[in-house]
Amino acid sequence: MSRRIESECGVAALLFRRVGDSLLATPALRAMKQHRPEAQVIVLSEPQVARIFEHNPSVDEIVTVGRPAAFVSLAAALRISRPTTVLDFLSDPRSGLSCFLSGARQRVGIAGRGRNWMYTHTVPRQNPAQPIYSAFHKLALAAAVGAESQDATTEFHLREDDRAFAEAVWSERGWDRAARVAAFFVHSRREYKRWPVDCFHEVIRRMQRESAMLPLVLVTPGDESAVAELRARSGLPVWQTVPVVDLGHLGAVLERCAVLVGNDGGPKHMAVAVGTPTLTVFMQDSPLFWTPPDHPLHVALGPQATPAEVYSSLLQLAELRTHER
Repeated sequence: MSRRIESECGVAALLFRRVGDSLLATPALRAMKQHRPEAQVIVLSEPQVARIFEHNPSVDEIVTVGRPAAFVSLAAALRISRPTTVLDFLSDPRSGLSCFLSGARQRVGIAGRGRNWMYTHTVPRQNPAQPIYSAFHKLALAAAVGAESQDATTEFHLREDDRAFAEAVWSERGWDRAARVAAFFVHSRREYKRWPVDCFHEVIRRMQRESAMLPLVLVTPGDESAVAELRARSGLPVWQTVPVVDLGHLGAVLERCAVLVGNDGGPKHMAVAVGTPTLTVFMQDSPLFWTPPDHPLHVALGPQATPAEVYSSLLQLAELRTHER
């Protein structure tokens, strides 16, 4: 656990575990800080996503808990920080009970059978028949205690060493800052989210034949076998892949790219947060949950999308990005 907070924070403590969900909660953190600027906002986070909240002006303290966060660790962290308000973005039985035992006067969570008694305020679960962008759903937790906002812009704050990493990636490949690079995220930890590797292969091969754009395949942890398969099929040289373990490095690489093409997942949400256009193929989930609504730089295609459609769309997005810059 990180540095303990000994005085009563009088504000909010929050819990995060996934990259996408963490980024999508940053608008709610901002809304809380704007509503109560004198309050100390504390984020409870598992270590793998703590970087998302670093240098965020709406976050005063980050307390890391184990991975996965045990109930005892969560409860202890909340008791130490002594919040007056807890927003439970995870809202499972473990986090809900920890929230209840925190002693906070205001405890906000997502409604669920058998746990509503743990909270003083609840917001409805997402309705699959009427999905809304997840950032708006998370803003509802802040709104439940008066911190209303319609600004669903997500945030990630890069450091100079992050940008130095991206500069080195470009330099090693002989690319200048004006190079038009399309990043690809070809894997997902959830199998049902994966567009076939063969389809990515077709898009990249067509790009290599017909466009001056340069493909750069991201290799995040767990992507190695999918990227190896793609390289074997497309003849993509190893220098057109880039391993990215650190979230700051991922954000800085994506910031330089003209577009990110791929499956739904953490890199897609990181690209949105750093202002890079996204083209995402959704295999089962509704794109309405995970795509900024009515935004021309973020395009969602369904499972029937063909490589030709994806290729055409990525060129259009890259052109928009060029004009925007």
